[in-house]
Amino acid sequence: TRLASLFQLPSADWLKERANQRDFAGEGVAYFPSQGNDPACTMAACNIERICAIMTDDKQGDNVSRLQRVRASQSEWVEAAQKQMHKEASSGGYRDFADYWGWQTCTEFGFYQTCDVGSKCPYTQGLDLLNDQIKMCQESFNISAETVAANVEFSNVYYGSLAPVASRILWPNGEVDPWSTLSILKSPSEQQPTLWVKGASHHAWTHETLPSDQPSVEEARLAIRKQVTTWLDEEGGMGHFEIVSEQ
Repeated sequence: TRLASLFQLPSADWLKERANQRDFAGEGVAYFPSQGNDPACTMAACNIERICAIMTDDKQGDNVSRLQRVRASQSEWVEAAQKQMHKEASSGGYRDFADYWGWQTCTEFGFYQTCDVGSKCPYTQGLDLLNDQIKMCQESFNISAETVAANVEFSNVYYGSLAPVASRILWPNGEVDPWSTLSILKSPSEQQPTLWVKGASHHAWTHETLPSDQPSVEEARLAIRKQVTTWLDEEGGMGHFEIVSEQ
């Protein structure tokens, strides 16, 4: 009853259905930008720092009350983002992207985000499991779970998994990017250097350059450019290239 009242849910009985429980708490009762954290954002509870400020504030009540405060603080801009997403979906743009990435997960990579019981997942454990994620493959593309597993295995063999054999590959990863745990963090060879970007989120160095960018992200861009230029200048490379800014 308290949850329904505090979080303005339809009713206490609504939470008795597992599907509703998963919708409410399976991936967090609020938005936690573990992948797309933006240290320069200015909206309420829009990044890890701002969320932590609320979650560590004793004046906000117990932990459940603090979670409600985070959710309520985010409601205006989250709802605006959802409306924009629905608008794009109605025109086909967002849906096309969603279908493409969904298809890729089923036919190549998996990459499903779950919250298993007994794991270190910070959300309500047991509501978002592999079966919950993977059923999309069967429902949308008629691809069975067994076929998905075989496709992932093939991709790992094809690309080398965590022991790739390749040359002129740079592996950059952000410190606060959860996907970094699936990447190459220790250089396999001189031809496959790694780059660890302190405090950076998911491929933050590929985003538009802004005055508010973290110094570590700016340094990462320079390091990547330097490495690529070095490889292009090597014998057998593509020769020197020049970055020309748009006017």
